[in-house]
Amino acid sequence: MLNLELFLGLFFLNLIVIGESFSILTYVNLQEVYWLILVLIFMIGLIAITFLLEVNRTPFDLSEAESELVAGYTTEYGGFLFGVYYLGEYLHLFFFSLLLSSLIFGGWELPRFLFI
Repeated sequence: MLNLELFLGLFFLNLIVIGESFSILTYVNLQEVYWLILVLIFMIGLIAITFLLEVNRTPFDLSEAESELVAGYTTEYGGFLFGVYYLGEYLHLFFFSLLLSSLIFGGWELPRFLFI
């Protein structure tokens, strides 16, 4: 079994060493000159695979075994509970995307080299 917390911990440990802070505002201000994705170019594959694993997207979207698909969460939850379940899935996707965009893609600030 793949432990996602190990990959996420290594990723955030690299960010903490680079930014020397735990504040997202510090990372956004640090990326006014260059985006951290350019610094972490060798970790792009790890970041992408971990993102897909964490939010249960296409290559890793079967969170249940094949035998449980007949009697899993898709058949047990109906109507409102099914909607709440998928709302939680999409909120997880939104939060993780927000975190990645703030930490390695510049956040709400654009880098200065785009304005030259």
